[in-house]
Amino acid sequence: SDKISFAELSEKKIKEFITFLQSKGLKDNTVAQYYTILTAVFNEAVRDGYIATNPILKLKKSDKPKKQDSKREYLTIDELRKINETEFKGNKQIKQAFLFGCFTGLRISDIKLLSYDKIREGKIVYFQKKTKRLEYLPLSKQAIKILSEVERNEVSESVFWDLPKSDTGANRALCDWAKAAGIDKHLHWHIARHTYGTLALANGTDIFTVQKLMGHSSVNVTMIYAKIMDVTKQKAMDDMPEL
Repeated sequence: SDKISFAELSEKKIKEFITFLQSKGLKDNTVAQYYTILTAVFNEAVRDGYIATNPILKLKKSDKPKKQDSKREYLTIDELRKINETEFKGNKQIKQAFLFGCFTGLRISDIKLLSYDKIREGKIVYFQKKTKRLEYLPLSKQAIKILSEVERNEVSESVFWDLPKSDTGANRALCDWAKAAGIDKHLHWHIARHTYGTLALANGTDIFTVQKLMGHSSVNVTMIYAKIMDVTKQKAMDDMPEL
């Protein structure tokens, strides 16, 4: 393939690259992700002295790819109760880990790494696998109840020691569980985290506290759950009976 030097990477070349990505039928968020990576590369090149300034800074706001808010699927408290009362066929720890995620907001990667030594005086002290930051997460009564029901392993200190390594089979089991409960939603591990965010806000927790509980680096990330709640409120008003 043809090579291009940093000196040749003008505003025009960057706009051509964005147009090229869009012409390939890539989704807006994918194009925006490539743009973010390119920005980081240029910033590194500036730090290393290859170029004086980041050429992306010359782009107009209208020329930059826009990231669209992706739809966040979640379960309502009524759906949670319904699914909890429905028989789960298969590995019981999949059900327990999913419900634990719904009441803690932990990612499945952190749930798999959870060990009993990280649970101290009603809270979890852990390093997020994704962000590498130390977090302190208070546990609700429901989360503690779920933990008490998980069968302990005599050898392993892991809490959810029997979860499958592959998420494919687990997500399939979650979908079958939702179907059996009559819930028309495509369940997967991350829906538990989304459920926690929306439940916390619906219960009156302020946005900044939810940000801290979920370990978000910025409140802007947490705002997606506030938008979900606004849509839910609007739907409630749309469904109000008329005289």
